[in-house]
Amino acid sequence: LPPAAAAAAVARARGARFLLEVRDLHTNSAIAMGLVNDRRTIAAARALESYCYRRADRIVALTEGIRDGMIDQGVSPAKITLITNGVDLEIGADAVPPADAGVPDDAFVAMYVGAHGTYSSLETVLDAADRMRDLPGARIVLVGGGDRKPALVEEAARRGLPNVVFIDSVPKREVPSWLARADACILPYQDNPLFAGALPNKAFDYLGAAKPIIASAPTGELTAMVERAGCGVAVPPEDGEALAGAIRALAADREGARRMGASGRAYALEHYDRATLAARFVAVVESLA
Repeated sequence: LPPAAAAAAVARARGARFLLEVRDLHTNSAIAMGLVNDRRTIAAARALESYCYRRADRIVALTEGIRDGMIDQGVSPAKITLITNGVDLEIGADAVPPADAGVPDDAFVAMYVGAHGTYSSLETVLDAADRMRDLPGARIVLVGGGDRKPALVEEAARRGLPNVVFIDSVPKREVPSWLARADACILPYQDNPLFAGALPNKAFDYLGAAKPIIASAPTGELTAMVERAGCGVAVPPEDGEALAGAIRALAADREGARRMGASGRAYALEHYDRATLAARFVAVVESLA
């Protein structure tokens, strides 16, 4: 918020137009996650938000949830343009050799690629793995790092989970090869209304790679996209039994899983083509010239 407020002040001082891109409702997120509860701090953050919104000539919102949140705070809908994340057409366009995940070649792999942090409920994934001990042909592969990873590795060891593999963070350029080894991809969120408006960048990586998505998330933007695209399965958040059931169902119907993945990529190329979205962003910028 402070950099955005500073930019707004500079624009006003120089008589320049001000375009604001909002990728998160930071104050709402901090409150919802219990990170901030001091009334004066919240009031100061709200004041900065309000100032930025008032000074902006146009606002770009990353998700419908962010757009709707700003409208709820009194921002005119006419000022806001929705431009989501998009699909990198290079991911999934050409076959790439799959990465070595250290699992049997014929194993059904449910994969998560991303930060092992506060927002993602990877504990639910471990709970699902615990419920899948009787499914020796399936593995869960967790790729990435973050502040929660040491605790997750420790918990998996404590439970003695033979079907979970942890992989350290990989460069973005190597993500396609890891996704090539996945049979399904997991998006696990906490059971918090905040995440009903989530539509994370990793979802677009999964779509571009033509992998079915298992969305363990509150009913909202992500689950609606999965349903519209026919690209996977949505289950309640923080429900290890439901998540295990979804993985079992896809593992039992691999051809059906592949059809879901193909449907998701086709939907993404129609609605989330990064080149088209970039052109829309340029049009917004040029409208202020």
